[in-house]
Amino acid sequence: MSFLKIRRISGLSSHCHCLLGYRSALFFSMKRRFYTKAFIVSLTFILLITIMQSLFVVDEKRLSRKSRSKTCSPTSSPHAKSSWNLSSALQADKEYDFSLSSKSTETFTVLINTFKRRSLLKRAVAHYSKCENVSNIRVVWSEQVKPPSTLNQTEMHDYFARHFGFVQYDTHRTTSIQNRYARLVNLKTQAVFHVDDDVRIPCHSLESGFQQWKKHKDALVGFEVRAHELVGDGCISFRYNHNRFDIWWKKRYSITLTKAAFSHAKYLLLYETNLPSDVRSYVDQRTNCEDIAMQMLVSSIVRGKSLTQLKSATVYVPTSTFYKITSKLEKRNIQGISSNVGHIETRSNCISDLSIMFMGDSYQTPLYYAT
Repeated sequence: MSFLKIRRISGLSSHCHCLLGYRSALFFSMKRRFYTKAFIVSLTFILLITIMQSLFVVDEKRLSRKSRSKTCSPTSSPHAKSSWNLSSALQADKEYDFSLSSKSTETFTVLINTFKRRSLLKRAVAHYSKCENVSNIRVVWSEQVKPPSTLNQTEMHDYFARHFGFVQYDTHRTTSIQNRYARLVNLKTQAVFHVDDDVRIPCHSLESGFQQWKKHKDALVGFEVRAHELVGDGCISFRYNHNRFDIWWKKRYSITLTKAAFSHAKYLLLYETNLPSDVRSYVDQRTNCEDIAMQMLVSSIVRGKSLTQLKSATVYVPTSTFYKITSKLEKRNIQGISSNVGHIETRSNCISDLSIMFMGDSYQTPLYYAT
């Protein structure tokens, strides 16, 4: 073999070794980058969970031992011994179902609850007037002044979404928080979307909720859910679980908040005519818990109508994490009932006391977890 050939072969061999070395280095580099990215993704996920907890989870220590002992004695309420006629409510449910059967099921009514928050009301009207399948908008007007008028050009633009007859204001003689469940005269639809003025559900999510309501017309179908929990510190009572992360993790909920929920229009009639005695005065005295009372009414009706398999009385419609975070940030400076001191303790007591009004027994509640 000539010297020239040997030199070529050795040069080729060294080139191969260099190529193998490069490939090996490239492989280990890619492997290192993969593990680095995996570490970053894991760390990001942990940070995201931490942020979600800080945004959505309220410290459970707020329910002190003293406040828990309060929820442990629902029979101390002067209203605790009230009773309820379920069979009468089920009969009324059938009658209202029939009387509303001619109403449309292809569109829905948006029912906005507001009180002295004009800027939020204007934004809510403008938002929901753009959403699909909205038949019309009704506003619960409990302010003891005249509502906006179509005769005023500025108010027509701001409070009526430029549609004459599309937005209607229903006035009330009192400021009761239960006005939101008052019967609606000349209602056009079977489905009613209850919403607070500071909640603007994205239109595509709203449509998803409406489609879910069509499948579960007897249930409360909504975007915010909570749960009840049994407390056994030497007695029997119930606690209000408002921990969003805990509810999401366990997937156990029993209360749909009517700050953003669909219901059948019949429940407005049932709430007015077939609630247990003393519930209305109980709720008005506390200016709280009307949504818990409505959920107990719905749960009682659904349970009473379920002959074979128990159907859900609460249906959750998820929204995007982006919406939840931005919505939470938007509400940082908005004061509502939920920001009051002792709000969670009051709602815990409400579950215990209202359960007795519905069931006549401190060991039971109409609420049950979604199936």
